Amino acid sequence: MSVTNMLLFTIACLAVRSALAFCECGYATSISVNGTLTSYVFTDLIESDFVHIQDVASDTDWSRQNYSVTALAARGPYGMQFSLDNIVSNPLPNASTWSGPGTKGADPGVQLQVSGGVPKDGYIVGAQMNSNRQDLRYGTFRALMKLPSVNGTCSSFFWYFNNSQEIDMELLSSEFQPNPNNTYLINLVDQSLASVQRGYAIPGTEYMVADLPFDPADGYHEYRIDFIPGLIIYYADEQVIGTLNGSIPSMPGHMILTHWSNGDPTWSGGPPATEAVLAIAGVRAYFNSSDPERQAQATKRCTDPTASDSICYVPDYYPNNSLFTEYFSNEPNKTNNQTIYGKKSAADHNDTPPILQIVIFIVLTMILFAMIL
Repeated sequence: MSVTNMLLFTIACLAVRSALAFCECGYATSISVNGTLTSYVFTDLIESDFVHIQDVASDTDWSRQNYSVTALAARGPYGMQFSLDNIVSNPLPNASTWSGPGTKGADPGVQLQVSGGVPKDGYIVGAQMNSNRQDLRYGTFRALMKLPSVNGTCSSFFWYFNNSQEIDMELLSSEFQPNPNNTYLINLVDQSLASVQRGYAIPGTEYMVADLPFDPADGYHEYRIDFIPGLIIYYADEQVIGTLNGSIPSMPGHMILTHWSNGDPTWSGGPPATEAVLAIAGVRAYFNSSDPERQAQATKRCTDPTASDSICYVPDYYPNNSLFTEYFSNEPNKTNNQTIYGKKSAADHNDTPPILQIVIFIVLTMILFAMIL
């Protein structure tokens, strides 16, 4: 084969690869329904690899929050101030590594900080980020986090529409003391209109306290919410820790990551004596959209759901010696037509009609054979 033909062969190979697309019919995961694993397919995704994002301020998937809540509204002795200054990007120094300290030292990822000490102005300063997409319906929502060991804060991972349609995993650092069976506590909440009418009192709220088989402040662990019709399932490191089914949200919502304290001795405690840091290594969310435009796009790109690569299976995460996580957005042609930060190449936003992609594939395959012969 001549040099020219070799060059044409290489170009054709690359073109064939770019013409191919995967996951066009969605992302599948196994969900534990009454103890039985059932496969669900979701059309859209949000993936945030925070250990490699240099500055979360530029991440178009998330909105950093800057607002205050009075002590009365916060239902505690102190008000809360959510500050941009308390959201700190601390990526790993090397884009190809998955372990070690961040560029600012200590735990890598996005750090949500709660300032320490008694506040002079009556407001404890914390941090919060909301997903920009507000169209999250049924799905699986996962956050890889390391909790603070400093007493007096609440770290939360939410699916949220409003105060009466809210799914929470809340971890209180005051509870990070091992039980006699060497487990740790986590609060699982499904807020409803009834709980709002009762002033958020535990009676009347879909709520349970579950055991974690690990110290949440001792390393990174994945906290997961599966939200499907009629059921909410909570996991820690792929292990089911609780289910709730009393009040299922009927509206689309968004994700919230927050770290706060209002000094309430019955909940967050605090204020913390010293700065407390919640480190978030990443978020993976696979869901169905309530947006008619996104629904139409999903229908358009899924031309053959029986094709072998049309559905991609979401890999589970298990704690290991690194923070390595499989993101579809880190692989070529697995997030076509998705709206995710940092994936702006033509391959990642390929709007070529599927039938045309097939034609291109056939033509280029014929060229490959011609180059070989």
